[in-house]
Amino acid sequence: MSALPICSLIIVNYKGLRQTKDCLKFLFKLAYPEQQLDIIVIDNCSEDDSVNSLRELFPQIRLYINSANNFAKALNLGIQESKGQYIGFLNNDATLDSQWLNVLVNLLENNAKIGAASGKLLFKDGRINSVGIQQLKTFTGKMSALAKKIPGSTIQRKKSRVCVGRRYYFAGNVSKMSVKLTKILSCILRM
Repeated sequence: MSALPICSLIIVNYKGLRQTKDCLKFLFKLAYPEQQLDIIVIDNCSEDDSVNSLRELFPQIRLYINSANNFAKALNLGIQESKGQYIGFLNNDATLDSQWLNVLVNLLENNAKIGAASGKLLFKDGRINSVGIQQLKTFTGKMSALAKKIPGSTIQRKKSRVCVGRRYYFAGNVSKMSVKLTKILSCILRM
């Protein structure tokens, strides 16, 4: 891998100043070049001092205010404003290993058939979080609109993941998530 790609990392904040500050501190300790990070925070109409504090403490981030307290809408806004070849979604209470992004980007850069990757989610005591272990409910036809956006794509249902086309893999319900067709990265997605 020659030059590392720019990664847009999107964090949604709602009255979570302490958690969001901690998450941002972890991001700036990543073993990934800071100039290749496009960090986007979407504030979901917090009524605390989150916006002003985050702007003051982290002038290098891009901060947007969502028009409603709506998580899916906030992610969509972050996607629209992203500049990276990869997009990552992080909860504001995430703590990250310093190699997290390097490992995921390396995986995607070296495997053209992989469209999304995620790190192992652990509880604070080290146990694996149930995400990815429990089978999710079967997805509904709501996904068909997404499939239509990707020429020649089909939808396949496999346990807890939906495969759209050959290269795009989404975990969870993405019926309300817009898709930017370049490469998508907790998860990081190839856009």
